[in-house]
Amino acid sequence: NTVTASGDGVDSGVTATDDSECSTDILNPSIDVSKTCPEFGTVGGTLTYTITVENDGDEALENVEVIDSRLGDLSGSFANTLAVGVSESHEFDYVVQPGDEDPLPNEVTASATGVTSDAPVDDSANCDTVIIEPSIAVTKSCTELAHVGDTVTYTITVTNDGEEDLDNVKVTDSIL
Repeated sequence: NTVTASGDGVDSGVTATDDSECSTDILNPSIDVSKTCPEFGTVGGTLTYTITVENDGDEALENVEVIDSRLGDLSGSFANTLAVGVSESHEFDYVVQPGDEDPLPNEVTASATGVTSDAPVDDSANCDTVIIEPSIAVTKSCTELAHVGDTVTYTITVTNDGEEDLDNVKVTDSIL
């Protein structure tokens, strides 16, 4: 920014001028958070999330906080300050609970403050994991009455009523 001042001498008529300039660096603090999660999970299974926090601005950040909707406050796992261009990643485990939503949503928010500007910054990321529940159903029917020497016919039906294919299916019967 340049400023110019000028004035004419009252008696001499000579114009006097002077310039002065200064520049201001505009700080653009910024934080970026990303999160990866497994595409599929099962009840009782462990999901491993990877959370990455990066200072993608032009000013060092302090008071870094990382809050996850499923895992809670993760701030203690991350550095309190983050230099320009630096990123930090950590893995966190979550055990899928009965009754968890399907798909299982998860959001993480990272926030911080610019060291020089004191400007607050934040960013959020989310991912979903589809919870698959394998299930198998078996039914058995037979003749209700029979005499000694009669042939009894059993009908056994096995159904995959779950959300994924099953292999190594085995059927055992106490009589057959």
